[in-house]
Amino acid sequence: MAKPDFLGGSSAIYHLSPLIVVKVPRCKIDEEDHAKEQTNFDIIERYERHPNLVISYYRVHLGTFLEFAGTNLQCILQKHQTREPSTRQVLSASTIYPIHWRVEISGACAWLKKIGLAHCDLRPENIAIAGDHAKVIDFDHSVKVGSPLEIGTEPFARKIDDGSYGLAGPVTEQFAIGSILYCLTRGHTPYENKWFGKDHRICIGKMLRNREFPKLETHQWDIVINNCWAGKFRTVEKLHTEFESLIGQIKSIPLLDQTTLEERRAECERAVEAGLVRNLVQYLT
Repeated sequence: MAKPDFLGGSSAIYHLSPLIVVKVPRCKIDEEDHAKEQTNFDIIERYERHPNLVISYYRVHLGTFLEFAGTNLQCILQKHQTREPSTRQVLSASTIYPIHWRVEISGACAWLKKIGLAHCDLRPENIAIAGDHAKVIDFDHSVKVGSPLEIGTEPFARKIDDGSYGLAGPVTEQFAIGSILYCLTRGHTPYENKWFGKDHRICIGKMLRNREFPKLETHQWDIVINNCWAGKFRTVEKLHTEFESLIGQIKSIPLLDQTTLEERRAECERAVEAGLVRNLVQYLT
């Protein structure tokens, strides 16, 4: 079997062309997450497209064809960091990143909320940078607003008093966006410039649960981060409006025209007919 171009937590991704990738589950236990993402794409496609959400061109059982949206934000952050080799603690990092990414990310999440979905796994690995623009990717854990948050990746989620990550909605989504904003203003994730010893991850979880967040300053963006972590925005749309008021008008990514969409879907169909997905998922049989 061909070597994947990228391995995610539950999926393997292969290039079909420079513009199209195909995503398959890594193993049988990941089939459910893969099917859930396809269902979420079905929901998303009932509505007008959003420029900062990744496009799914075509879907078949065990195969999801997507636009290739570039590298992810985590890779970009790591490229501009200096780390202590043994602990991976960030010693220094660049903080120069396009300010319009903030509006693009919050806008995509606000759009999802508008159609009744919460992303639920927003973190740098799930934000692709296509050219000079941000696109939200990976919807295998997205659920309807008000549903239990199935997973949480700290520090982009925090456990509440009952030991769960709460209900998916404005509080959980803005918490993640606040941590993303922290990444874009510091060049690393919250606490990544600290080292708490062998129980580092456990310590982070405890601090988040106790609301012991990284120290913030008094400038406007840190005020927004603090408000996100405190859940002060009533809706994600309100948070997005706040971002727009601080940044101003930005130029949106042009949407692909219908002819191009149909051409790329046809390319995916031909690949399926030639047995591509069947060959990639042989390990499932």
